[in-house]
Amino acid sequence: MWGLADRVGAGPGIQWTLYYYHRGVPSWQWAYDHHYAPLLHDVATACTALAQQPPTFTLGAPLLPLEQLLSVLPPASAQYDA
Repeated sequence: MWGLADRVGAGPGIQWTLYYYHRGVPSWQWAYDHHYAPLLHDVATACTALAQQPPTFTLGAPLLPLEQLLSVLPPASAQYDA
């Protein structure tokens, strides 16, 4: 079971996803900090918290294609010998 901080932390993820599908990208810098999706009980708790105070997102700018590629490649691929 997640702690209270994690339950509240699931709220921005829900809000980001809703904004993404209904309004477009709300923030290029925001990232989901957990390895697993929240439990349904935690989603309900987060929705209650969102109704009281919705999160704010800063739009920022997307990464360049090379930066995106470098962020997903393993560190060992940095050693390239032609």
